[in-house]
Amino acid sequence: MRWRWWTALLVPLLIFAWMAPDAEAKKSTIKKPKKPSRTFESALIDARRSDGTLPKKAALAAFETAIGPLPGVKAKPLPRRGLVDGTGAVRAILSEFADELTPAQRRAVQKLLTKPIRESRVVPEGGGPVGGRARPTGMSKTEIQRRLAEFRSEIAAHLGRELGLEMRYSVGALPESAPAGASGFTYPINSASENIFLDPSQPPTGCMIALSLDTPGRDEDSVNSILAHEVFHCFQYSYSGRTWGAIHDWIGEGQAAWVGETLASGSSYSQNWWNGWLSSTLYSLFYRAYSAIGFYADLDANGIDPWSVFDAMLGAGADDLAAYNAAVGVDGAAFLDVIAKALVRRTALGTAWESTGPGITDHSGWIEFRVTPESTETGGLTRDEGACGPGCAGRPTIEHHLDLDAYSTQPYQIDLDGDVAQFVTSAARGVMGFEDGTELSLAPGRVESLCLLPGGCTCEDGSQPLSGTPLVATEPGRVGLAIAATAGGRYTVAAAAMTLDQACAAGTGMDQCLLGTWVLDVPALQEVVQERFNETGATIGASGSGTITFKSSSFDSMLDLHLTANRAIQGVGPVKAEVVIAGPGHANYRADGFTLRPTESVANFDVAVNVSVAGRQVANVPVGIPGVGDIGSDLVENKSFYTCPTATRLIVTPQDGFPVAFNKQE
Repeated sequence: MRWRWWTALLVPLLIFAWMAPDAEAKKSTIKKPKKPSRTFESALIDARRSDGTLPKKAALAAFETAIGPLPGVKAKPLPRRGLVDGTGAVRAILSEFADELTPAQRRAVQKLLTKPIRESRVVPEGGGPVGGRARPTGMSKTEIQRRLAEFRSEIAAHLGRELGLEMRYSVGALPESAPAGASGFTYPINSASENIFLDPSQPPTGCMIALSLDTPGRDEDSVNSILAHEVFHCFQYSYSGRTWGAIHDWIGEGQAAWVGETLASGSSYSQNWWNGWLSSTLYSLFYRAYSAIGFYADLDANGIDPWSVFDAMLGAGADDLAAYNAAVGVDGAAFLDVIAKALVRRTALGTAWESTGPGITDHSGWIEFRVTPESTETGGLTRDEGACGPGCAGRPTIEHHLDLDAYSTQPYQIDLDGDVAQFVTSAARGVMGFEDGTELSLAPGRVESLCLLPGGCTCEDGSQPLSGTPLVATEPGRVGLAIAATAGGRYTVAAAAMTLDQACAAGTGMDQCLLGTWVLDVPALQEVVQERFNETGATIGASGSGTITFKSSSFDSMLDLHLTANRAIQGVGPVKAEVVIAGPGHANYRADGFTLRPTESVANFDVAVNVSVAGRQVANVPVGIPGVGDIGSDLVENKSFYTCPTATRLIVTPQDGFPVAFNKQE
């Protein structure tokens, strides 16, 4: 019987997303960081499509900004702040958009990139140790060559492989149109030909490093950083071979940025890169370029040697998720907690809550969140109609809503005070850190209640506040909160603080927002399930209907839901799984401002599972879903968190389960 009720309320076991409410807390309780300056990289991130791809117009603008003008391009130049290396702009034009260029544009690109080749020298094997100082009027070509050779040897030792390409360099051969702050760019070449549009079926035989380091004014560390940066690009080309153009910038530029700064022990070159990582936290890791330096620094700070995973990441080509998992390990989503915590930048919470790395700045992108009884009363929202969250049944709540890209984060620093506090987030990942060194994970949609009193939180009648909700013992003070998303969307962080008397009085009344008939949002269900299973390569379908009607002390449900999953497996063939859940259910329940607890239940659901491989049926289970009973305890024994983010939206989240969304029946 227990699996039936799990199915009755959870519906499928595949739900993943929670729609965030639209209301916004008063600004007095939430202080957002200063928006960082717009850079060359951030302009390209903002130009990306929803699937992460870069439009041709943006790629042309990047090339014109970093390298030189092209005929027939009417693109607004990008900001030059943070533009040091133009490799990414060249790579995009030579790989992604080479076939879309006009003949005149191809000739212009060929001309711009042939000049450095004609004026280049081969970097011979060997070279002395890196050191010495640049001449005040600029660094000699002999000294540049020596350092390039030395960095080639040092990088080869770290990677455990030789370059395997002819490495050429030129100094001062950048186009006159290149920005004054740019130090160079690197691109693959065929050493026997000046044609820079390589045959995609053949790997390059050489790499070309074009530099402008013959100009004075660059400090020693910056010179070493950019030289090592460009040499590492050559190693990327030699490993990826004919797939060099498939590498995205968070790998191509991010790896090179970390290598250059690491071998130079930090420099001023990375200032804008670090500021972008530390301040612009809402950007997807997979959309980044130079600012992904912070990701590789996080690997290094957490026992993962970036040098040991670089090649595996390059081998993933354009598969960003595969490259990410190759770097962080099997449980890739959990490493998002590591990234998010470090961005909080509060060492009092522990070393994991601070960012480190070569050339790092003191910037931060954390949001200040004041959660006290006073701020909750004055800055929170009161749900006059009983709509639910931590501020249910007439109690105010402070809410912050934000749009997160997939594989992005948002750090918070929370000033916490009062006797009792509650937190909930709809984000896939959430973790709180306290100054005693403890941490608390936040599951999506699950309210966590905190007792801030030294002697514990007990009501006058001896009961626990908030209708018996277990409280986590902690202390007032500065608290860290790090949230992260594996799927892009709009998410919410909500919190409330109160006195013990308020907490003891809370949750004693019926929350009216539940009452009525609610219809399962099937299209949204299909979308969120699909996102959850994108990693597997499965195509998800959902159809049918589902309703729940809540009365004052009982609810009735009716389901006729059809789920399908199709996946092609190499060596096996097409695999199709179908799940059908149909029938009525009924339960008596108790509800307060936070939880829904069925007290007596009767269900008559029919659940059928059909699995076929290459069109041949291999399983047909007419009753029950294998393993469902082991997923969680009977809802009669466990609570579900529920919320009415709007008057027409209901979210029910079983403990240890995923949120289920419904719309109000008109």
